[in-house]
Amino acid sequence: MTTVRDAQPDPDARHPTRHRATRREVTVAAIVLAVLVVALAVVSWNRVTGPFGNSDEGLDSSVWAMCTRALRDDPIGSALGGRRTDGVSYANHPPLLCLTGAATETLAGEEEWATRAPAWLATLALVPLTYLMLRRLRFEPFLATAGTLVGLGTPMIVTYGTMLDTPVVALPFAAAQPADAGNYAVTVKNIFGAVTSAPVPLTGTGAAPV
Repeated sequence: MTTVRDAQPDPDARHPTRHRATRREVTVAAIVLAVLVVALAVVSWNRVTGPFGNSDEGLDSSVWAMCTRALRDDPIGSALGGRRTDGVSYANHPPLLCLTGAATETLAGEEEWATRAPAWLATLALVPLTYLMLRRLRFEPFLATAGTLVGLGTPMIVTYGTMLDTPVVALPFAAAQPADAGNYAVTVKNIFGAVTSAPVPLTGTGAAPV
């Protein structure tokens, strides 16, 4: 007798069988990805260590730098960096970037590379996470490696991969999400429904979700 559970479609039936990588394929992928990580670090290092100039990256990063300084100087009075050292309240972003920036500055000092650490470390972490995401999506190792190179070995990543901004720091978390887009879309829909139906309005706080 066929039960309701037996009649449900297999979620993996709509995907091709995942290619099991050989040791050689894994080794080649690891070497290529390691070269990409080193290349991105070398090419971007002048931007990582450079001063906050009059550019999109410099202006945006300097705002976050004031946030991290305020957090270190007065965690409670600054509302975890939401109230900057110049007295301006700027609490319309998630606190993760400010918290991680303040942590690296506490350990390494108030240096440009330390302040930018959440961004450039996130960009470097994005390399293996993008490869693993493509592998979870059942791309063969060669295609997953090529896709990572094409997607991340670009001037866009070199220019903005060191920029202190929430999308840059959030990208590795996005790449680490489950590969099943259908289940992920359902999860996002359920979260959105729970937030919008909450008894206390969250949109008036001006704070973005983590």
